[in-house]
Amino acid sequence: MVDTPNKLDLEYSLNFQSITVPKDVIIQVHSSGNWVIYNVFTQDSLAITTNGLRVLSLIEEENDKGKTINQIKQNFVDEKFLVWDISIFSQVFSSGIDPSRIIREYKDWPTSQNLDLFSFVALLLEKHLVVSDQKKYKELLGLKTSFLDKAHLGNYHQQMGKKLVLDMRVDPSDWWIKQKFTEDYKDLRNNLYKAVQENFLKKWIKEKINASHTVIDLGCGIGYYSQMMGELGAKVIGIDPNEKYIHIANKNASNSVSFKRSGIGNKGDLDWIPSSSADFIIMIDALLFYFVPPNYVPSKSLPKPDINILFNDIKRILKPTGKFISIEPNGIFLFRPWLGEVDRPFTVVTEYTNPWYNVVANYTKIIQAFIKGGFIIKNMEDILVDEKYYNVDPRGTNFAKEFPLWCFFELGVN
Repeated sequence: MVDTPNKLDLEYSLNFQSITVPKDVIIQVHSSGNWVIYNVFTQDSLAITTNGLRVLSLIEEENDKGKTINQIKQNFVDEKFLVWDISIFSQVFSSGIDPSRIIREYKDWPTSQNLDLFSFVALLLEKHLVVSDQKKYKELLGLKTSFLDKAHLGNYHQQMGKKLVLDMRVDPSDWWIKQKFTEDYKDLRNNLYKAVQENFLKKWIKEKINASHTVIDLGCGIGYYSQMMGELGAKVIGIDPNEKYIHIANKNASNSVSFKRSGIGNKGDLDWIPSSSADFIIMIDALLFYFVPPNYVPSKSLPKPDINILFNDIKRILKPTGKFISIEPNGIFLFRPWLGEVDRPFTVVTEYTNPWYNVVANYTKIIQAFIKGGFIIKNMEDILVDEKYYNVDPRGTNFAKEFPLWCFFELGVN
């Protein structure tokens, strides 16, 4: 959040500074008859009435700025502006729900604020729906140097970390499993993790895994999919560096499934696994951590994993006919806003080649890494949503049906 100017500062800025509406801001009519203004980069939003929209229109007029500001003050200085702050950090509830950070339903909106002109524009500035300093605004859209860095918004993981650690005082590793799994850790919550990822994996595991197979589940978390494969009689070894996750996994381990805490992707981490011993090595939502920006290290106390070491370990452990299975989030659509009508969704893609917010590599980078690592891509498939999920979340179902949120890779050794 930027510092909010007081009335005198704001009045000065209205007279002497260039306040503009960023081209990153989109405006949509709401079914309540109000207008939703939304910054697609910062994901800030407000709902406003028509007089607020008229102020924004005048701010953007290309005639004499001083004349325009005087016109705004003369016409609106005595008016009140109804405003609803409909921003919500929705991902704290789950990464598998609407990432738009908008409170959509009018009945759920907070109480409106009745603001004078200067307070209204101050709120617009705070929400990055108008800006007074283009240079600072541009610098805002970048990686944080720490959670306390207010000059940059940071990527998804940094924003989530700040929200959980500083604002909510929650351990991110605890949050991760609670937002994805039911309280007994025996099922997924009924969100897109279940409707997309599990829906696909249940079918794939049933078709491909049997009691003759040895499977290594790298980055297994609490072992949910390890157990699913073990139920078919496969010998499964689940591996994760998080001690808490392995403790939970061991509580539910069946006879053919074992779990071990181990590093992944650093020299010597997986030397304890025999060569040519696995029919399948599986990574689900885990490979993305090997594509973090070069200047961003999640934890200074941990060595940064090396994808080359990881891939060499995988090739060594796989049998000659073994397969490496990777299921990763879609690097284009995963955290993009769900816009448009429920049955006609669209989104806005703000980055691809040089991401600063997204934490998932695009397909080009992932495929190049596979090829460079010595793998052959045998199959690649966009994973679509189970349409039965429509009864739970119509908007999410239609979005995930049109814009795939996960991708499946089946790889062999070159």
